[in-house]
Amino acid sequence: METLTLSIENFGGITAATLSLYPGLTLVAGANGASKTTILRAIAACSRADTVIPIVRDGRDVLLKKDSGLLVRGKSGSATLAGAHGSRRVVWPSNGSKGTGPFDPVPSRMALGLIDWMATPQVDRLRLMMDVATLDPTITTAITRANLDQAVAVEQLDSAIVDWAWQVITNNGFDAAHAEASKAMTESTGSWKATTHEAYGEEKAKIYLPQGWEPDLATATQEGLKQTIHLARTAVDHAIANQAMDAAETVRIGTLAGAPMPDMAGLEKELAAAHSSYASEIADAQQALLNLQQEPQAIIEARNAMGVDTRRVTDLQNEMAAMQSGAPRVNGACPWCEQPVFVTDGGPTHGQNRYRLNKPAGTQLDQTRVDTLNKQIAALRQGIEKSNAVVVAHVKHVADRKGVLQNDLNQDLENRQRAVKSVEARINAAKRQMADITSAKSRLAEIQAKSGGIPAERLATLRQELARAEARWRAWDIKVNADRYAEDARQFGVIKKVTAPGGLRQSKMDGALSGLNARCAALSAIAQWGPVSLEADGDLFYAGRPLIICSRAEQYRCRITIQVMLATLETSPILLIDDADVLDANGRMGLVNMLRSTGISTLIAMTAKRDYAEAVATLFDSTLWVEGGIVIDISPAMLSEPDIPPEDPALADYKAQLAVHDFLYEMADDGAAYQRGKTRHENMIAFAKLNGDEYKRAFNVAFHAACLRIDPIAPVAPVFPEVI
Repeated sequence: METLTLSIENFGGITAATLSLYPGLTLVAGANGASKTTILRAIAACSRADTVIPIVRDGRDVLLKKDSGLLVRGKSGSATLAGAHGSRRVVWPSNGSKGTGPFDPVPSRMALGLIDWMATPQVDRLRLMMDVATLDPTITTAITRANLDQAVAVEQLDSAIVDWAWQVITNNGFDAAHAEASKAMTESTGSWKATTHEAYGEEKAKIYLPQGWEPDLATATQEGLKQTIHLARTAVDHAIANQAMDAAETVRIGTLAGAPMPDMAGLEKELAAAHSSYASEIADAQQALLNLQQEPQAIIEARNAMGVDTRRVTDLQNEMAAMQSGAPRVNGACPWCEQPVFVTDGGPTHGQNRYRLNKPAGTQLDQTRVDTLNKQIAALRQGIEKSNAVVVAHVKHVADRKGVLQNDLNQDLENRQRAVKSVEARINAAKRQMADITSAKSRLAEIQAKSGGIPAERLATLRQELARAEARWRAWDIKVNADRYAEDARQFGVIKKVTAPGGLRQSKMDGALSGLNARCAALSAIAQWGPVSLEADGDLFYAGRPLIICSRAEQYRCRITIQVMLATLETSPILLIDDADVLDANGRMGLVNMLRSTGISTLIAMTAKRDYAEAVATLFDSTLWVEGGIVIDISPAMLSEPDIPPEDPALADYKAQLAVHDFLYEMADDGAAYQRGKTRHENMIAFAKLNGDEYKRAFNVAFHAACLRIDPIAPVAPVFPEVI
């Protein structure tokens, strides 16, 4: 981002302000209600054509255009953002917007801080996640025809069905394709059931053979089978017209008609017994599988130990970071007084007075304690690795055991199914025998009623030939149609599976989600706070915990991490971040480090006192102080004077005494030390009262700096408020 100029008139809490926005990190600081957010809203309003009203909740504008008069002071207001590549001016309440804007590419609403990720509806989060992921070729969620072809390659689908599926996906989306494939599959399985009069099953359909099927029917044709039926029927009709009584046939049919009926009740009992066979083996295998789901106490303890050690590592790292953050900066020693000093760079605008020597304040870093903490962290990490090895070994053992038990269970189920099918075959044979006996009784009555003509034996033979020809035709027709419906069901089933939410889209989303989480983890590591991660449903987690149970500061870290991550993917030219004061000192430093790593110019708004803003100004490329609707640049380069008159030696000596004075004498355990500190403190206050405002101001500054080292946020009451 190049340097921009922002002009605001009668917008929010600002009556009139013109300020420069420089590349890099800019801190916007001030008290509550000072109009910090107004500055960010003005930038957001001028950044895009669709952000004229920059107050958004749940991803949608809060104010209607007719209510935009609430944004301005008086009758109208405006904001203008200009740079080398263009400008845009927004006027309220007319909501007019002129110009192309200074950014290329145009920043997203997310980068401008107008979208709270978890406040956005889930469907919008998922859509945004997929859209932004397409910007990185390594994690894109875009699905092409080649992806669909690859997903169904091993299934050997008809090209026409694949073409149909892709056309539905292209025109109406994956959900519509999934619904259409489900409907077509249901219709095909229904047709298979209607054809075979049996319940459909994918494996069953592969080996299905209809009643009356003979092996040579696999090569038969429809025309040949129908011709055979026609000839057989003609022969039977002729024989019936010339039927004669046949004694032998009459005896045979009479014998068959008098045969006893099969024991169907006994066969049904055998079938019931077959259905209950292997019950104990199956129950034992199922119970063993359930038992494997219970983790032993040793594994539970190992997981708990990992959690305890991990939290202890975090505590030790925080302790070490706190020690290191409080150490003073020292570049060398003064050649005259031999006291430690550090160099301050005022910038090239100061000429010969650019560099100055200053005495550091604070406590030297205790390297011995740092080494001790590092050893403790290393020992804890070894413990974590050992616990993790125990858990991994247990998981592998459980997986191997599950495989063995599942194979045993499958074998027992298969044995039961084989026993059931054997009894069912005998029952079917008995049913056919019953039908034959009934038919024989009817035929015997017909034969006894006739005499003369063609022998009954010949007629029976012709009828058998006709029945066989018709049965062969029926079997062939059922098999052809059943195979066709089964293949249709299989192919539509493949399309249904691929287009389901957990199919091709899920596999692409899983890959994209992994890439997005890797980016979030990298940003979290730079900020040195808990890892932020996304779940498949778009929900955010902090350090493995769902956002809903996290603290306000942890939720803020999640929101900022996802905002920064998406901004880096879309190569946004700018980031707007508000409410940074929710973070503590370490959290803010982590935020600064994260934003530095992206290279994106960023404005960070934070509630703070001015002396704190000035104290941390060196962390930023520029610092803006907002008070009473007025914006002042308090960057170090802007605040320092080009020519500094020589300081009064007596005042310099007084400041040197303040630099070594222990303002925290009240915390001394030794009563004598407390009394000496108190006496010295009172003497220095009295000396400042006697010598005027410069001495009082020096005392205020030293006292405030000492308090900041203890608590950077707590308000500090000056000893001499009259010289603030």
